[in-house]
Amino acid sequence: MASRTRLTVAVALASVLIYVYLPTLLWLGRQWLGAGLFVYQAQNWSHGPIVVIMMGYLLWRGRAEPARPSLWGVPLILGGIGLHLAGVSLEAPYLSAYSLVPVFLGVVSLFFGISSRRVIPGLLFLMAVPFPVTEWGVIGLLAQVVAVASVFLSRLAGAPVLRQGQTIFVGPDEYLVAPLCSGFNFIMALLALVLPLLYLRGASLKTLAAGLLWLPAVGMAAKIALVSAILVLTPWLGQDTALMLYHRWLGLAFYLGGLGVALLIITLVKVPFRNPPLLNTLP
Repeated sequence: MASRTRLTVAVALASVLIYVYLPTLLWLGRQWLGAGLFVYQAQNWSHGPIVVIMMGYLLWRGRAEPARPSLWGVPLILGGIGLHLAGVSLEAPYLSAYSLVPVFLGVVSLFFGISSRRVIPGLLFLMAVPFPVTEWGVIGLLAQVVAVASVFLSRLAGAPVLRQGQTIFVGPDEYLVAPLCSGFNFIMALLALVLPLLYLRGASLKTLAAGLLWLPAVGMAAKIALVSAILVLTPWLGQDTALMLYHRWLGLAFYLGGLGVALLIITLVKVPFRNPPLLNTLP
């Protein structure tokens, strides 16, 4: 594809995709930054912008890889737009957001070609898309685990707590451990930050697969510790103050604590790494 023709196609395609996906991008922005720029809230997906930055960095690291444009990008783009239209029809914005992944891979394939260094940033974006919250399935089960474990820990700390299902009573105050409190966003945020770090350091495929197992455990432990802390603080500070802390400062603090534990595990266990040829060819 001649450079001038390539530029014309790129501009035209970008214009169409921006027009088609603008509502979806605005929806994602509200999910990521609903509380304001760089304001963390425990119940949303505030790590989304960090994932986008990480995607850009991974693409930049792979800039030296030779371009091998492929027309296989066309069906990927069309398939992604089809999924987007299905999301619009079903009023399921998360489907439209997920459709950005095949569209991204299609665009990359059409102009540069497909390789692991270009596919991984696209797959990473999946961790930035808010998962549909439901009372059933894995997220509902995680919420139950958080409720049971946090009550157990807060009782050990002397808090006067009672539990009925996923409702927790602290004296006259009550909390509902809803699916939004399941810790799923903690898990996805840890995966989105630690797995790329392992990849950049040349972690083996076995190591990356193991990360899919132990990183969720770290995320759940951080969420349980956070909810337990709120239950313990409620009799002292009151429910309103405790909730404010939960949604702002303590949520961020406990997430960063989980991230620190994950990095400490990598250091102490001496996670094995390799040196992929692609990494060696980059400056």
